[in-house]
Amino acid sequence: MNSTTPMSRPQGHPKPGPETTDDSARGARRGSSRDIPAGLEYQQVVAATNPAWWRGVVAILLIVAGLFVFTIPVQIVGALLNTSLGLVDPSAPPAFTPITHLTNLVGVALLIPWSMLVQRWLFGVRPGSLHSVASHFRFDVFGRAMFFLLPVYTIYMGVMSLGEVKTTTWTPIAIVAAIVVTILFAPLQSAAEEYGFRGVVFRVAASWGAGPRMRLAIGIVVSAALFAMIHMAADPWLNFYYFTLGAGLAVITWRTGGIETAVVLHVRSIGRVRRCCQAVASLVERLC
Repeated sequence: MNSTTPMSRPQGHPKPGPETTDDSARGARRGSSRDIPAGLEYQQVVAATNPAWWRGVVAILLIVAGLFVFTIPVQIVGALLNTSLGLVDPSAPPAFTPITHLTNLVGVALLIPWSMLVQRWLFGVRPGSLHSVASHFRFDVFGRAMFFLLPVYTIYMGVMSLGEVKTTTWTPIAIVAAIVVTILFAPLQSAAEEYGFRGVVFRVAASWGAGPRMRLAIGIVVSAALFAMIHMAADPWLNFYYFTLGAGLAVITWRTGGIETAVVLHVRSIGRVRRCCQAVASLVERLC
């Protein structure tokens, strides 16, 4: 008798039952409207459709292209608004304004619906499955992550930013606008990268593996490598940071069965949150 102890099941995955047979796994196949079969891990949803390898390549190219292409028209609109409102001098080099900040975040946030569309179009998998193995955004998981992580990170970022008050020519209204934009839209930008890279890329890369463990390893490495590449950092250590961050978020996505916790961690990791804390400190200095 084999006495090997089975691996623990990642959080959020129902216990396997009759639904986990090969026939039921085809419920995730292209064109099917069925939910994710019970016990199927997050990164294996696309693999269950048995896609051709080239579909994964096309999906990754579309995700990376969307990340950059969607920002162009949004930034053009932002530039026109900056000029029409007199916030920038058209003859001077481009200036960073709260509107510029907003358009940068919104342009990336458009990757959320685009990722869902790519998954549906190429693999026939329900868009809602990108949230989690439950096929919906689990607000209870998201809430717990916020409850435990947000206070710690807020204190940490605040303390780290207190000694970094930067001189700015922005008015107090502009500083407040930038803070509000960061609070409302930075989470969407972070979520977009999670849906694109820990969602679509993680899944399609995993579909190239021959077994569950190989799929997991390939999915983590490929998604983390692409995540580091899109940041185009010149510093090797910064590239290493992005790779390890991407790999860590992929592992968290696998273990929790969804992107909710990864979104919370990603929001904390982006520099815009730290700049938001610096903006608060700058505002206090201007008003006092």
